Amino acid sequence: MKIGWISLGILMGCGGHEAGIQVDIQLSAFGGTPWDEVQVDTLHVNVGALELVPCAPTVWRFSLLGRAYAHSKSSPLRIGVPHVVSLEPQQSGGQFLPPPGDYCALLVIFKPADADAVGLPQAGFVGRTLAVQGQMNASVFEVTSEAVQVHRIPLDPPLRLSSEARQAAIEIELFEVQRFSQTLREAGEGLGDKLLSALPKVKLSQ
Repeated sequence: MKIGWISLGILMGCGGHEAGIQVDIQLSAFGGTPWDEVQVDTLHVNVGALELVPCAPTVWRFSLLGRAYAHSKSSPLRIGVPHVVSLEPQQSGGQFLPPPGDYCALLVIFKPADADAVGLPQAGFVGRTLAVQGQMNASVFEVTSEAVQVHRIPLDPPLRLSSEARQAAIEIELFEVQRFSQTLREAGEGLGDKLLSALPKVKLSQ
C-alpha cells in the first residue's frame, strides 16, 4: 500500500554530533489516570519514527514515507526504527545523538508496523498501526487502524544541548486516558484513526 503523503522535517545545516550528547526516549501508552467504565485488556501501537526539530533550522528536508510500513532512515535527529508500544508501564524508544543546539519540537509518527519492529506481538500486527481489545458496558470491543498519523509536539521550554548540557531524557505518553475512553464511547466509523489523532504528551528532563 503506497501513500501519497509527504512528511516535512527540518534539520540543521551544520554541526555534527559531539561525543557524549544523547537524548534517551521512554515510551508509554497511558499515564496513571484511572479508567472509568472502559477496560483495556490489550493494546499495541506502532511508533514508526521520532524526530527532533531544531529551533533555528537552516536547511529544509523533505522525507517521503513511501510504503507506510517500511523502516525510515535514522540520523542524529531521527529514530527510524519502529517500536511497538504495549500496556507495559514504560519502554525504551531508542536514543537521539544530536549536535549541540536548541530543539523546539518533537515529531511522533504513527504508521503500520513491519516484521522487524521492536516489540512486535507474536502474530497479527504486521501492517497495523493500532490494535486495542477490551470491555465496555459489559460488551467486548476490538479496534484497529492502519493509519499514518504525524504529531508535532512543542518542547517548551526548548531542549538545549551543549558541551555543558550533554544528557537529556524525553518521556512520551501516547494517549490520555480520559480522551481515549471518551473516543471509545463515541464509537462510529474510523474509530481507530480517531484514537491516533490525539496529541501525545511529553515530559523533558535534563
